[in-house]
Amino acid sequence: FDETRGTLFFDILEILKNTTPKMFLLENVKGLKSHDGGKTLKVIENSLRELGYNIKWEILNSYDFGLPQYRERWYCVGFRDKVNFEFPKGDKRGAKIKSIIDTKANKDNKLKLTPFEIERIEFHFKSNEERVQHDNSKYKPNTKKGKHGVFSYQKPDGALRFHIGDVAKTQIQEAFYACQDTYAPTIIANRVPKLWDLQRKLSVLEAQRLQGYPDNFKFPVSDNQAYKQLGNSVAVPVLEAIIKKMLETIK
Repeated sequence: FDETRGTLFFDILEILKNTTPKMFLLENVKGLKSHDGGKTLKVIENSLRELGYNIKWEILNSYDFGLPQYRERWYCVGFRDKVNFEFPKGDKRGAKIKSIIDTKANKDNKLKLTPFEIERIEFHFKSNEERVQHDNSKYKPNTKKGKHGVFSYQKPDGALRFHIGDVAKTQIQEAFYACQDTYAPTIIANRVPKLWDLQRKLSVLEAQRLQGYPDNFKFPVSDNQAYKQLGNSVAVPVLEAIIKKMLETIK
């Protein structure tokens, strides 16, 4: 809890206290589970129970609910009555990015990777090495890239990682490129997934598909703002599954 966004939880407590809904659903990042050694989560749990709610939480991954995105999030449900609620178990793992690709976006120059990115991706695939070392001479020797070097490695699922070769720091990830035959990393407000095989980043339409929004859902803002909103959004199919279970529980 801090002095800005962290105070939102206490606003939620006030809403619950004043409106006393029969049930509620909260979502947050996976790291909430271990934040501050678990103290933050304990405050949340105790505060909700003090309001008379029976709560249950679980970490769910959007990849298990039919989306080609590995997005683990903390979900918490609360009920006024004592109920036997069980979180849905996603059984639709295996979706690939190619299922959300809009081929028209391949012609959009605004989405293309920079020449620097394309050059080093091509350099990786021209090499016969499993772990490819890239030229780091342009980086100052006292920087991490200049000192430890930049390396690329293709994962078994097809994704391409670039990292700084500092073993002591477990090889710090510098860049991540997915491809059509794998899933995307978690989309967040300041990071739009990029594809090495198409040499571009995802379009807004593809990003909203990655979160489970229908194509006719409108974002009446700039593309940059749309990416931010989608990065901060929830995965729609996961919420649909949880809410369906909640409604079934109180029947």
